Amino acid sequence: MVKTKLKIVSTVLALTLVMAVFCAVSGNVSITAKAAQGDQVFLNNTAGWANCYCYAWGGTSGKTNAAWPGVKMTLVEGNIYSYTIPGDQTKCIFSNNGSPQTSDLTLPASGGMYDNKAGSWGTYDTSPVHFTSFGATPDSPQYKGMPIAISAAATSENGAVQYRFSVIPASTGTEQVLQDYSASGTYTWTPTVADTYTVRIIGQDPANNTSKREFSYTIMDDTIAVPPVFKAMTPSNNSPLQTNAQTTINVNASGGHTGTNLLFYKFVVTDPSGKTANVPYYTLSPNYTFTPTSSGTYTVAASVQGSDNQTITTTYTYSVSSDPLVPIVQSFTQNPSTATANTKVTLTAVAANGTAPYTYQFQANGTTISDFSTSNTCSWTPTAAGNYTLTVNVKDAAGKTATSSCTYNVSAVVVPVPGDANCDGVVNLKDATLIQKYLVGLSTLTTQGKTNADYNGDSIVNLKDATAIQKKLAGMS
Repeated sequence: MVKTKLKIVSTVLALTLVMAVFCAVSGNVSITAKAAQGDQVFLNNTAGWANCYCYAWGGTSGKTNAAWPGVKMTLVEGNIYSYTIPGDQTKCIFSNNGSPQTSDLTLPASGGMYDNKAGSWGTYDTSPVHFTSFGATPDSPQYKGMPIAISAAATSENGAVQYRFSVIPASTGTEQVLQDYSASGTYTWTPTVADTYTVRIIGQDPANNTSKREFSYTIMDDTIAVPPVFKAMTPSNNSPLQTNAQTTINVNASGGHTGTNLLFYKFVVTDPSGKTANVPYYTLSPNYTFTPTSSGTYTVAASVQGSDNQTITTTYTYSVSSDPLVPIVQSFTQNPSTATANTKVTLTAVAANGTAPYTYQFQANGTTISDFSTSNTCSWTPTAAGNYTLTVNVKDAAGKTATSSCTYNVSAVVVPVPGDANCDGVVNLKDATLIQKYLVGLSTLTTQGKTNADYNGDSIVNLKDATAIQKKLAGMS
């Protein structure tokens, strides 16, 4: 009799799982569109609030989560904050500890993220390759021939992420790869054809997990532009100028196609004391030569004016040094970008501007892990979790030095929790449901989540694991 009862219950459970998977695939069941107790809501604090709070109310209980302005949210990473819904609340207001605040918002399903600057809902990225930022500078639209800096940053539990950048012009629909997979998260794109482009960024981790981000960018034709178009001014900010040495500033501009189709240029040079160091006047020459006489920061304001008096002004700052051979740390990188304890990290630095050869010293929290040598890389294995200050000290052949530091995060080794597929520290029906959705392609699992999802320990994540979790929760095993 007991065996028969168990057989019937097992059959019902199996049929329930099969029907859930079938409905999810066929579209007869949709993912919950309303928040529920225990779900997380996120805030993308692009508005730069100092204190992010969530006030929630509504639902059948009619209870609020706390007195106004609610509960202070938890920082997840970067500008992202999270809050776990305590009850059946259906509405919320985000605020900067009361003011400013959003309007009344309807709480979405778990994972919903509100941008307090754009005023719109999105979804918090929980894929294995997790983008923390992406975009382009300057903002769209711009003119052809303008250098556009495309950038992205992503993390993964599996190690350092590599980036692939491409653009797709609307006129052809053909993808143009700008940079194939590389550790560099930036690429300078100089478009030569006016069009509306889809900029595509793909991140890939060492386990070949990928995630994609896309946005639109418009490039206009400067050859027919009426207002002046400012493209660039050299020398670049990264090239120190020298005292008592003539420097020529070159402006690259276009547009001004009206009237005489002429462009006029004016340069205003300000020395480190704040005084104007030249006599400004308009000229037809896009180049201007001056001689900085003291070390410090000079500013050069370049104005470009069309024949209809439309004017655009751009200001650049230049560092001026009396010593032409001061070394700098051009780059200081860590691979992987974050790590768990007892994981080997490779530190790499590149020096420039000084007298070669260079020697490098690497430190972690002030303790030397590799003393001065000509090798610009070293290996470091942190043994404990925490935020470390990593430092590289550079010394050139003339004995002059340079230093660069960064903060590096080391997380604790995660102990597997069988069945905890969503890694929230609790094994419940949410985990069984997540496994079912994962199996039909409706959800993803993190690397740790996949390990935890193998509840029965057979090295395979399948319906047996979801069934075993449900039986355990029902007290059947």
